[in-house]
Amino acid sequence: MKNKIYVVTHKQAEFPCDPLYCPIQVGFGNELFWNDTPIIRDNSGDNISAKNSTFCELTAVYWLWKNIASDGFIGIEHYRRYLSTNRFSNSYKYFLKEDDILSALSYCDFVLPEQYIWKNRTVFSNYALSVGHETDLDVLRDTISNISKEYVATYDAVLNSGSAYYCNMLICSKQLFDSYCEWLFKILFEFENIVDLSDYSKSQKRIFGYVSEILLNVWLIKNQNTVKTFPMINSEEPSALKVLRHIKQGKYNMPYTPDWLKTK
Repeated sequence: MKNKIYVVTHKQAEFPCDPLYCPIQVGFGNELFWNDTPIIRDNSGDNISAKNSTFCELTAVYWLWKNIASDGFIGIEHYRRYLSTNRFSNSYKYFLKEDDILSALSYCDFVLPEQYIWKNRTVFSNYALSVGHETDLDVLRDTISNISKEYVATYDAVLNSGSAYYCNMLICSKQLFDSYCEWLFKILFEFENIVDLSDYSKSQKRIFGYVSEILLNVWLIKNQNTVKTFPMINSEEPSALKVLRHIKQGKYNMPYTPDWLKTK
């Protein structure tokens, strides 16, 4: 299989008509359709679909890792979040085309959304204030130390940073995708065996999806991967409202890459 961007969804939605984009359904809901054709699902073959309530879009990521062979690039986007060439419009016509991606990957390793940058938060404090518990990140650090000790210093640096890539959206070669997934899921499955979710809310139990966003940044920096970013738009939200919401939250999407992760 050649180049594809897989659009993760748990519900019926509108998807780009470009054949580059392929919807993938997560979890055990009723079968979804696009253009009168059933959407591929993450519950066949080697899969972790049953973990969707805690692993979020990662059940699709795992399925693609284990069940799709490709000598081209592979991408992950969401049913309402897409990478675009126009930050001021959520029109499908500005979504990345195959040529946009091939051009970017000719000089970088990953295509990603622009970073979130906080004025008064770190990655650590943002996690604790918005999605989980501080102890989650302590347990995750211990897990990384046991499995990939060489990544611990980078993990600490990411937590103390005021910026990061989020939303588990990425485009890269399938070879690089496989290498990242092998490292990521080894850590997450061990972390899953240790962390206690018994007193967590439904939202907090999505912990593995949340911490994987942080782990992507750790992987990128430690492995000195180069990055090209594009604006991320929400197809269900007017761009002006998104800007106002982010300003209110003290969160900004910035169209640059920091010095420690320069593009070739």
